[in-house]
This record gives sequence, structure tokens and C-alpha cells, in this order.
Amino acid sequence: MPVSTYRVVTLDVWGNARDGYDVNNWHRSGAPELKIRHKGDVPTDRQVFNALKRDGHLKPGLRFKSIEIEDYDQDIGINDARQPRIPAKGDAPAWGHGKPELLLELVTE
Repeated sequence: MPVSTYRVVTLDVWGNARDGYDVNNWHRSGAPELKIRHKGDVPTDRQVFNALKRDGHLKPGLRFKSIEIEDYDQDIGINDARQPRIPAKGDAPAWGHGKPELLLELVTE
């Protein structure tokens, strides 16, 4: 089974739903790498979610349907799906509902 390795990045986002969001800064969080085993070419959304929970990057009670996982080039964005969909502002990644919460940067496939 292939393994993809990601760096977990927490985004420091400023802004609001009406005006949009800007990524002010980013911080690597938790373990330096997140390893995800997968059967296909890339991990499924469920495999990403399970790996994030396993390594403590998501609250234990958080449910899969409460987040949105989107591909952003080779990286993966994780957003709060309970926020209204708005356009990104400035250099903020152009995906998702509301402000991006986490970014997974691909290190190796």
C-alpha cells in the first residue's frame, strides 16, 4: 500500500465572512509529518480525516461531515463545512467554506 507524507500547517487567518479572509501567517502543528496509507493514487477524504484524528490534529468528537476536504494542487485544505461558502481574499487559498483551518503540504508520495 502506498504512503503519502504531509506536513500539517495551521493557518492564522484574519478577516470575516462578509469581507473575506487573508492568511496572515502559518504554523506547523503537532507531529512534523502525517503519514497516510492509501490504496489508490491519493488518499480518500475519509483516510485524510482518520489520519488527522489519529494524530490529534482534530478534536476527538468532530464528525466527518463537519469538515470539507479539498485538493489544492498537491496540497490538501481542511475547512469547517458549517461556515457559509465565500470567495477567498488576497493570498488565501481559493477553496472551501469560510476560512481554511488546516493545510496539508505534500512531502513525499
